[in-house]
Amino acid sequence: MSVQAMSWAMDEAPTMDKSERIVLMYMADTADKYGCNSFQSASTIAKRSRYGVSTIRAAIGRLKRKGLIREGDQRRLAWMPNGQRPVVYDLALDVTWDTVEAQESTTVETKPEKTDTPPVSGGDSEQAVAVARETTPPESGPLQKPDPSRKPTLTPPETGPKPNKNRYITPPPTEVSPSPGETHPKTTPKRHELPPDWTPSPEARQLARKLDVNLTRAEANFRLWALENHRRLRDWDARFLRWLNGDAKPATSQPTQSEPAKPTPTPARHTSGTHRHTPGCQHVTTLIRPVEHLFSTDRIQGRFGSSQLSQARQYLADQLNEGLEPQEALAVLLGRRAPDELEQIA
Repeated sequence: MSVQAMSWAMDEAPTMDKSERIVLMYMADTADKYGCNSFQSASTIAKRSRYGVSTIRAAIGRLKRKGLIREGDQRRLAWMPNGQRPVVYDLALDVTWDTVEAQESTTVETKPEKTDTPPVSGGDSEQAVAVARETTPPESGPLQKPDPSRKPTLTPPETGPKPNKNRYITPPPTEVSPSPGETHPKTTPKRHELPPDWTPSPEARQLARKLDVNLTRAEANFRLWALENHRRLRDWDARFLRWLNGDAKPATSQPTQSEPAKPTPTPARHTSGTHRHTPGCQHVTTLIRPVEHLFSTDRIQGRFGSSQLSQARQYLADQLNEGLEPQEALAVLLGRRAPDELEQIA
């Protein structure tokens, strides 16, 4: 770090912008005592100063235009690979507030003076000057005084409608009065909510009698539907006719004593007198329950095989379906077991 460069960046650099002064200070941090060979990149300065990269790059551009920094000898970073070399800058330590003020004080901007009397070529007689003043048109400007001898030229007013300056604004529609014998077209009625005093029309009552619909219940459901859904319609009578035709449910008639209600038919599988025993039916389960602990529940042939208990259930179901009595079928099943197990059961 160079003390001279840092002191110049903090106190003597002629800039009032904060981002520019921050850039100068970080550049002076890596410059030598002459303010040269500073190689801080914009991303590095942005990361250290907590500014945005775009802000730092804009500040570097302004500093270059002001002459406070300039590109230095880029060969100083020849040891770095291409594409990763930052730009080497030199700080203009000779540019300070004193030099800028001295330069501004010596620079004086001169403005050409205007003369009210135009020059006249030839003789300088009063007659020539008067003729020049009469033939020369007056200059327009805030200091020009009106000539009372001149009469203003009146421009006749333009005829016809004035053009619309803003073509994107549509003019309001004009009302056209109807000619004799013509009438205005009918306006579409506005949508409104169901009135509290609304009642079904005579056509709706006649349709309800024709369809055998409970009119009171249909009217109550119709009012509830309109209130819950916040409906706004133009013609509520027409909508109620549609409600009676499709939406309303006909009133269910109560069965009378003369017409008893028909019973529900029983499925055919429940009406057959024969029962087919299965391994999981109630008869087999009740019959094998006292001795089911004698049979293993482990599968015999691995995962997809059956256990001894499943085979015993299937055997009992087959014997019962062949017509054997339950105790006879159980005795036949136990007779297939080992003698020592039969003694334990006895």
